[in-house]
Amino acid sequence: MRLTPGPYATVQWIGAGYTLAFGAALITGGRLGDLFGRKHLFVLGAAGFVLASLACGLSPNTIALVGARVVQGLCAALMVPQVLSVVQTMYPPAERGRARSPGWAPCPKWGTATDGGCTWPGCASRRRCCGGR
Repeated sequence: MRLTPGPYATVQWIGAGYTLAFGAALITGGRLGDLFGRKHLFVLGAAGFVLASLACGLSPNTIALVGARVVQGLCAALMVPQVLSVVQTMYPPAERGRARSPGWAPCPKWGTATDGGCTWPGCASRRRCCGGR
């Protein structure tokens, strides 16, 4: 199945919906981790992200895809603060740089629907990174 792009504004929301939801919920995700435990929030966020990725892969239209990407952003906002806070508590300041590198930052091409003829379900399920074909 190949997803038709739709209006340009809708296609922009595929990336912007994720980013907006992630940025808006990031601080709340960190606070929830403090209240309910980092492990619980990380597992909840990871499970939600996997289910949202499945929803992205199965989305029949761009509106459903944008909604699933927003859910992905919210779930990522539950996961990322937990990882960063565990690094802060487990490693002394001199070792934190090594604990976060080299692969801690996600590749900028993850999840793009415009990756050289890639269909959205394929990109969502494989999560190809950094120019891999």
